[in-house]
Amino acid sequence: MDVEKKPFFILGLTGSIGSGKSTVSSLFLKLNIPVWDADATVHKLYSKGGKAVPLIEELFPSAVIDEEVHRPTLGRLVLGNEEAIKKLESLIHPLVSEDRLAFLKEHYGANNCHLVVLDIPLLYETKVETLMDAVLVVTASYDVVSRRVLQRPGMTAEKLSIIWARQMPSEEKCRRADFVIDTSLSDLEHTRQQIEGIVADIQSEIQSRLGRANELEEEASEPKNWRQRWGRAIERVNE
Repeated sequence: MDVEKKPFFILGLTGSIGSGKSTVSSLFLKLNIPVWDADATVHKLYSKGGKAVPLIEELFPSAVIDEEVHRPTLGRLVLGNEEAIKKLESLIHPLVSEDRLAFLKEHYGANNCHLVVLDIPLLYETKVETLMDAVLVVTASYDVVSRRVLQRPGMTAEKLSIIWARQMPSEEKCRRADFVIDTSLSDLEHTRQQIEGIVADIQSEIQSRLGRANELEEEASEPKNWRQRWGRAIERVNE
């Protein structure tokens, strides 16, 4: 099929800390659906040889140890410091966006790939939801989230409160979402079934788009056309 006619569905995946989003992301991978992981991208950028290392060393010298970013140290330097967080984000967000666009370019060019997932913890907070065809929010009850997160090494109630203060309330995320999965029961099989149902709905939409693949004028006029949204950014990646 001509790449310009190819239907391509971008599903945004998000959820507050401790919601179970990582589990949901792994289940998409088990269904052989490509997933771009924002956290994994940041980890790569912070590792030895990563593009972010020299930038962070210039801004926060003590956060770089043995040629890689020491995340606990960096966290202590920026946690609760809005100015420091903004400086850090101004360095990292462009690099993360570049990696995300490269992922989309790669999979858009793959003949048999019509669905990808973008796993972005701060999807709504960074206002990228309009770049998605649909958004799936993973949520869980307050008690369940608190229990999960406070079991993590080095996590405290104070740190959790600061993190929550920077995240949109889960209730608001769910209100905005196209799909919602609640993992409060921690029932992996139930979660898997919900994901399969969502994928089935999306595949139905993709088949509908495939049926319209030759109607170029109609496809180009759709507000969620992938080429319209990402065309300029893809051109920058190709430079």
